[in-house]
Amino acid sequence: MEIVTDKFAKGMAHWEESFDSSTLQWDKFQFVQFKKYLHGRMLELGAGFGRISRFVCKEVEFQSLTLSEPSPLFYSRLVKNFSGFKNVTTSDALVEDFNKTEQNGFDVVYSVHVLEHIENDREFIINSLNLVKPGGTMIVSVPALNFLYSDLDREIGHFRRYDKKMLKNLFSDLDVTVLHLRYSDILGVIGSLIVSKIGKKNYQGSTEKKKSFIQLASIYSKLVVPIGRAIESIITPPIGLNLTIVVRKGAALK
Repeated sequence: MEIVTDKFAKGMAHWEESFDSSTLQWDKFQFVQFKKYLHGRMLELGAGFGRISRFVCKEVEFQSLTLSEPSPLFYSRLVKNFSGFKNVTTSDALVEDFNKTEQNGFDVVYSVHVLEHIENDREFIINSLNLVKPGGTMIVSVPALNFLYSDLDREIGHFRRYDKKMLKNLFSDLDVTVLHLRYSDILGVIGSLIVSKIGKKNYQGSTEKKKSFIQLASIYSKLVVPIGRAIESIITPPIGLNLTIVVRKGAALK
């Protein structure tokens, strides 16, 4: 049953803890899109239970990492999952809360599949950028292509999906330089069309629906994602299921 008091987990309360490792290859595919930009003092906004930062902690050298998740549902799992990691802290604060104490405080601020859940996405971008040091880096990864927008997107609280122009426009008139803007997971476009847009599969509701959806996601992660990664290591995809932008704030780091 949906946890209605947890407004930050809209439609996501059906995501059971047993599913957390079902899409490891898929999650890592998103992580590698921006891995090389991670360093120093870092903040992840909307960390969930740590799908992305479990790779950060294993594969990146950093000074410190703050994992922020305002959802009580996911925050309790985040604390449990990262309690033993060195130089990693957890917080249930919002980006607005960090702005009261941490302006210009981080070398890197990143969010993965968070922006689409926020109605005023421009405000979130500005508040997030305020937390980045001059010369530091902000990373945003989002679901791409509005023609893929489905009932699943709507039910889990997505206001939109993005294309390159939409994402770049969110940074217009801000003091940033775009370092990276790229689609990824081109094979996922086909999968999303078949499964979510046409087939209308979802993990909401019954146990059988959950099992079916997660089985498909797990198969895709294990068998298809490695093929997609190999293809995209050679060619730059013209479209993709996901879109990542990396920007540098103001002057270069000294």
